[in-house]
Amino acid sequence: MFENLQKLENNFIQRNPTVKISFNNGARVDLSGYSQKKYRAEFWNREKCEFTTEIGSGFFAAPSKTYYVPWKVRILDRETLVKEEILDLENKKVFVMVNSSSLGDNLAWVPQVIEFARIRKCKLTICSFYNYLFQKEDSEITWIEPGEQIPCCHYAYYTIGYYMEEDRFNKTPVDPRTVPLGKVASDILGIPYRELRPTMILQSNERPIQEKYVCIAMRSTANAKHWHRENGWQDVVDYLNSIGYKVAVIQKEQHELENVIDWTGNLPLTERLKQLEHAEFFIGIGSGLSWLAWSMKKPVILVSGFSQSYSEFQLDCKRIINEKVCNGCWNDTNFYFDKGNWNWCPRHENTERMFECTKKISSVRIIEAINELSSRSNGSVEN
Repeated sequence: MFENLQKLENNFIQRNPTVKISFNNGARVDLSGYSQKKYRAEFWNREKCEFTTEIGSGFFAAPSKTYYVPWKVRILDRETLVKEEILDLENKKVFVMVNSSSLGDNLAWVPQVIEFARIRKCKLTICSFYNYLFQKEDSEITWIEPGEQIPCCHYAYYTIGYYMEEDRFNKTPVDPRTVPLGKVASDILGIPYRELRPTMILQSNERPIQEKYVCIAMRSTANAKHWHRENGWQDVVDYLNSIGYKVAVIQKEQHELENVIDWTGNLPLTERLKQLEHAEFFIGIGSGLSWLAWSMKKPVILVSGFSQSYSEFQLDCKRIINEKVCNGCWNDTNFYFDKGNWNWCPRHENTERMFECTKKISSVRIIEAINELSSRSNGSVEN
């Protein structure tokens, strides 16, 4: 009885597709429904069409850029406009992920994220690894912890990271090695950069000691950041003692310095804030504790040769660098930092010149900076 059945040539039920436009780590178009028709998706960056492609039901299209772009997304059926949406964050729910567990990254980037919410007038949800350090001044901002479920129904989503991979320009418009650390976040979020400090949570705290004291920290997760001058730190400690300062070592790692207050150990960062609160100033390297002191509006003497002077903060910072020798490999786009190599020195590893960037910084330079700070009258610092 099947021999005489007539085959239908068109038995596909046509229905206009549902078009969904979203802005999660970029821009995206999804088509769903039952249709054999092809549509054209266009992604415009102001007056320039960055990406266009044909798309059918059950498929999606997205440009490669995941950072903030003022997208205009258009869906066309031949030359007929089906749907258009221009990115507008005002009064919209926006989620921003600070995708780094490094202390300095979080301290540098979170203020930029908050500034982004102020400029774009959006309803911000932020995820960072150090929420407990930041003063929650704006009740309109929601804070969540890494690993928590991201609240649904966000209009847009952005991820902040220090991207150095080959595809980095899909994630950030500027190589992060060529700009200050804080600007890494403002570039991704598409806002003008200015150095901003976070507002830290502080509880009423009595002085840990009555004498004037200075905090120092000598260690980091990268050997390239260390000050490799022989006896340099002890020379600095001895000088501080001679002019009436106690010296407190606030790093996690042990040390061999003499005549210091030993506040080392794996202490909570909230304890480090208390120790820094009454310090006269801080001396350190390009590490998270230097950023913590900066966040506390403490003058910082920063000893560094592996990074360029623009890399870290500028406010209340006395940068000590010797630019007459090899320096700034961290910011050289020809090199990728190898965090698994403790002796990473890409130009001179295993030679007599290894780490010469800080070996050639004398303790006299730090002592001169100490004299400059100690001679200043107590006054307010810049915000």
